[in-house]
Amino acid sequence: MLEAFDDVTGILVKGNEFFDVKGSWPVAFSVWRYKSKSEKLDATRSVPLLDLTWLTKKQVSEISWDNPREMEKDCSAILAQSNEVHLGLERNSIKEWSGGTRKDFIRNRRTKEQNQRIVGGLPLGDERHSLKKAHGEASGLYIGFIDDLTLCRVKKSIPDKPWFRLNAQFMDIRKNRCLSGPPTNRGYCADDLQSACKLFLWYSLAKTFLQHPYPMWEKQSRHDRHRFHNGARFEWLLRR
Repeated sequence: MLEAFDDVTGILVKGNEFFDVKGSWPVAFSVWRYKSKSEKLDATRSVPLLDLTWLTKKQVSEISWDNPREMEKDCSAILAQSNEVHLGLERNSIKEWSGGTRKDFIRNRRTKEQNQRIVGGLPLGDERHSLKKAHGEASGLYIGFIDDLTLCRVKKSIPDKPWFRLNAQFMDIRKNRCLSGPPTNRGYCADDLQSACKLFLWYSLAKTFLQHPYPMWEKQSRHDRHRFHNGARFEWLLRR
């Protein structure tokens, strides 16, 4: 379609605000103009839309539709509050932007550990000793943290530096934490000022989105790009 049609204009609105549906997702209305193939439109381009997902039926009903001059003023005020978003735009994830390397201490069992009852650095009696994966090392001289904050002996760490458990998906932001030692998985260490600035930003954004949900248009952007199989990610932020 992008090869044959030029996108003229379009908007996004909140589905259950204007339609009799239960779910909350964006609905797009767009206008297109046919172009001949000789014009060679870019088939990989993104599609710009005006984000009106914040608009409510009450606000629309208060527009002075019977008074052209007032109607123009009311509509201009709405447009002034709206941002243009691009669907299908390639973006880097915040994980790539941070440049951090994951330092996880969950691992596969070694050959000699296959039939052992106690494996890794978990406390004695912990039921997770029976799992296929091992956690840490029994001879470890550092302390790491399981997801439920159980302490675990680990062999490698960077002491006196802030550690983070960071998920790139919006759906897992409640799992993000700042710790004094390495987490089981998705662990990152702020070992210098540059990495600390980026990791603290990532962590702070996750905590912010617990109170202020991420934009609705990102849901539509996620469905447009099927490669994101684990949910929408912190991508749009890097372009704000």
